[in-house]
Amino acid sequence: MNKPKHISARLTWHADGWNGKICEDTEANTYCTGQFSYPGEMYEKKHLQKVEAEKYAGCSCSKIKADYLPPCCFSNNAFGRDNTIAQVNSPAWYKNKEIRQWEMQPNTVSLWPYEEMYFEDDKNEDGTFNYDNRIANVKAFMNEVKKDASLIFYYSNYSNPLSNEDDRKYVIVGLGRVKQIHEYMEYLQATPDERKRYAGAFVWQIPITSHYPEQGFRIPYHKYKDQPEILEKIAFYPENSRNFKYAMRHISDDDALEIVERALEIIDVLQYEVQDTTEDWDARRKWLHELVVELWKNRGKYPGLPQVLNYLDLPEVSSYFKTQTTKVHEEDAYAIIIAFLKEGKNIPGLKVDAIRLGNVRDEFATKDDAEFNFLLEVLPRFEIEESDRLKQISQILSEDRQQNGLNVSIQQLCENPYLLCEKYVGNGPDDQITFAKIDHGMMPSPDLGLAALTTKGSNIRFRALCVNKLKTIAPHTFSATEIILNGVNKYISYLSDWRQFEFKMKNFESYAETLKETLVLRKDSDQNIYLYLREIFEDERLIEEKVRLLANRQISNFKSPVTQQNWENFLYDGTSKIAELNPTEYKEAVAAQATVCASIFDKGLSVISGGAGTGKTTVVKSIISGIEKAHGAGTSFLLLAPTGKAADRLRERSGKEAKTIHSFLAERNWMNDNFTYKREGGKQEENVRIFIIDESSMIDQSLMATLFRAINWNTVQRIIFVGDPNQLPPIGYAKVFADLIEWLPEENKGELKENLRQRENKLEGRGTGILDLASVFIQSKAADEDLKDTGTKKAQQTDLLKRIQELDFTEDLKDIEVHFWDTEKELNDLMFNTLVKNLEEEHGITYNEELYWEILNKVFEENGQKRASKFQIISPYRSEIFGTDALNSFFQSKLNKANFESQFFVDGISVFDKVIQIRNRTKSDPIFAFVQGENATVKINIYNGEIGFTRWHNQDKKQLKMRALAHGITLDTKLLFLDWRNSL
Repeated sequence: MNKPKHISARLTWHADGWNGKICEDTEANTYCTGQFSYPGEMYEKKHLQKVEAEKYAGCSCSKIKADYLPPCCFSNNAFGRDNTIAQVNSPAWYKNKEIRQWEMQPNTVSLWPYEEMYFEDDKNEDGTFNYDNRIANVKAFMNEVKKDASLIFYYSNYSNPLSNEDDRKYVIVGLGRVKQIHEYMEYLQATPDERKRYAGAFVWQIPITSHYPEQGFRIPYHKYKDQPEILEKIAFYPENSRNFKYAMRHISDDDALEIVERALEIIDVLQYEVQDTTEDWDARRKWLHELVVELWKNRGKYPGLPQVLNYLDLPEVSSYFKTQTTKVHEEDAYAIIIAFLKEGKNIPGLKVDAIRLGNVRDEFATKDDAEFNFLLEVLPRFEIEESDRLKQISQILSEDRQQNGLNVSIQQLCENPYLLCEKYVGNGPDDQITFAKIDHGMMPSPDLGLAALTTKGSNIRFRALCVNKLKTIAPHTFSATEIILNGVNKYISYLSDWRQFEFKMKNFESYAETLKETLVLRKDSDQNIYLYLREIFEDERLIEEKVRLLANRQISNFKSPVTQQNWENFLYDGTSKIAELNPTEYKEAVAAQATVCASIFDKGLSVISGGAGTGKTTVVKSIISGIEKAHGAGTSFLLLAPTGKAADRLRERSGKEAKTIHSFLAERNWMNDNFTYKREGGKQEENVRIFIIDESSMIDQSLMATLFRAINWNTVQRIIFVGDPNQLPPIGYAKVFADLIEWLPEENKGELKENLRQRENKLEGRGTGILDLASVFIQSKAADEDLKDTGTKKAQQTDLLKRIQELDFTEDLKDIEVHFWDTEKELNDLMFNTLVKNLEEEHGITYNEELYWEILNKVFEENGQKRASKFQIISPYRSEIFGTDALNSFFQSKLNKANFESQFFVDGISVFDKVIQIRNRTKSDPIFAFVQGENATVKINIYNGEIGFTRWHNQDKKQLKMRALAHGITLDTKLLFLDWRNSL
């Protein structure tokens, strides 16, 4: 018998605390139908919120269960006091359409460990899944969860009010002790054949009840939903998000301990800072402290030994250790196993496969003392994973472990295991080693009788804590030591007493030798000390060194001079609307662009900056022409961009080959298999003399430094960066492009100030309000402008904002409309009616609600093809009632009405929806897609930001029929395809 495992439990976001009631304001809770809610079909049931708002808002689900069961019925009673009902529809392919219902006791959720259903090993020969294996996996998973012993950790996925597009986070809602695991359920009306094929026709849900409130607590997010400053204080983000995937996952004692330690901090914030009275926080704190003691005892001395035995492929020995541990013989079992591995002594009563044991002996014959010590004495203290899902031990012990950030020896890891949490870079978001995991093994509970590997105030622990804190404040490259010190001391103040320590500023001096191996301390002119991660500091210095080198280089060895007239000829476009409507004005704009080109053309490093519509791509094309004239047509140059979409656009508009920076690096072996960057070992590019890099504002420091490592600085002649400094900054460390513009002397910079798109709009009478309004938010330095010019600009901006406030959208503001709204319904109707009115006016067609697709066919039509880019609806928010999740659902209901009402969805997307790609799928990572012309599924490349329409094809017919039958609809797919042939 193994030790009990704990579980995570995903909840649909509930606005009133999962209290067994319908939300008071259901339409305002946009998160429950978010893309990452639970179950996945919640996204498809947005329309039911309107029903709830009108009929059942605030009602107890137990009182209305005869009339209505909400889509969130699996989780809305997690902390409720009454019995409710949950239900699920039988699969679409079952003959008898059944609505299966079951009772949900107070404090109950219904869950399913979905990950256990999708192992490749559980497939039949024909590629279908074997349901007997699937249910066996689930039962094995659930058998490790024990009532009155296991803990259940409730969480919400990214669809929650504390997560945003730029920083998506899971949020822990609360936790409790498992009270009851209810019976497995089956579909009662399944046929005998279905029972045989689908292992008894089991329902993919298991009700689980907790001991809340006696053993558990809930964070009262609902109480402070309109107070974001308090929400941020009490937000509980798990340090290791791996445990919170696939609706339910096992959580070990070690990982549970980490969460419970953090929960103590949240309770202190609630009680002392927020002064919340929702629960008895003294009682909750007492229970959590008892849990800490319990979890340390259950964790034991050697939680990582089974993982080491997995690495050695000795499952029999692993099972033996787990069995002995439950019998409180952990120390003896560990000694017996070590003797077995080191000295070849047999384990009484245990038979091990001879070949696998022989392979272990062979492997051991190659290992030195440090490797033996690390594998058998150090790693068993830490629950580092080694399984089919994660190969952390394999990656740590690999000769190529630098690929995972470990540019250290095994001996160094033996001496300081904290290096694992400091340096380890996993192969994905699931693959991480946290500080807490290592700290548990370094300083175990004294009650276990295992000697600590360090002291609570040691130099190596202090450094690891500083590194851990620095990593949480990205994208900054450095932070003040006072901020880091306060964060470190706060973090460890909630740990058990033998792990608490108060570090002082003096420690930065006394531990300087140890700190400098991983960190850099740097003083400013006022002697304030700042802390860098060493790799970040080195990247910064590398970029600084190369920029200084190239910025001072003057280029003069031209084979042929490029004159002002040459530049104007390169830039002039006779097909331009401005050239046609006002040749004089166009020539002035071209002359200004030519001056920019000429000013930077003899510089080794230069920047061309400008906002949207200023002609950056046209200038790049002209620079290429200038290079070919000045240096000869055979001059080697390369166009690069940070994204596939940007590279594609650059290639299309310049007529020259363009690559993503990542593909350039990968070709020269500067990228690891896990898409992290190498710091050494790659090949330097020697044949390219000139680099032109577009969309430079999107490049973070790590990517820029790796690019610089991949360039041979003895052969490169010039680098030209092109971009808009007022775009959003990169996601990673630092704003390199903005800093570059800040630092470079004026002669190395060319700013495109003439907005040709704005001029064209003026000449054609279309209005310039959008670009004018955008310019209001572009911050320029007062030092760059004449005082009179600054005053004039401010006056113009004030006048612009005043006109908008007064709703004066005439003359140059005719391209803008501003509308005000109060409620979601008002917003939705306003947006839809405004969109329809504008489309009707532009395309001369009247909207017909019954034939709603006609207007879209007209709007998207261009030269016989459908173009998804003809109009966009955008929002700066993902959630909220005005966010993309809610707006997508609303416009689906209006502009894809038939499929929306028939609920033909896959992950919230239906046929004929307009969609956007949110991930690069390049040559190295293509995606399979059905290509109509080839009538086959093939690998394709598609880039982040590309938009288009979803369509169906012949292979969809069977699935469409089954989905329709599930909703009681008889579907003739021949008519369906015929009717929609000319639609979107």
